[in-house]
Amino acid sequence: MVLETAKALGITEEEIFLFPMLAEFRAKIDFKRAILWEGTVAEFYSAGATEEQTGYWSAEFFKALTTHYGLTAEQAIYFSTREEADLREHEGGSHGAREL
Repeated sequence: MVLETAKALGITEEEIFLFPMLAEFRAKIDFKRAILWEGTVAEFYSAGATEEQTGYWSAEFFKALTTHYGLTAEQAIYFSTREEADLREHEGGSHGAREL
């Protein structure tokens, strides 16, 4: 999914796998890693509360990419999949922060 969206945005596989990630994008990964290794169970559990916000953000990105930038739904599949996983109900339950 990531590769399809990256390709549509003109980002090569080499850039995805070999180039360093910008600090602004790496911050969340570093935060989650720090919580896992150094945080309490409560902090680790609460770190998952951002999944719902990620779903809303992904929905907005999907809309912008398909409406304003001309990507097809298939090219922006990463964002529609994230939105579905974080916001829509599955098998009578929900995923992410909405379970709380």
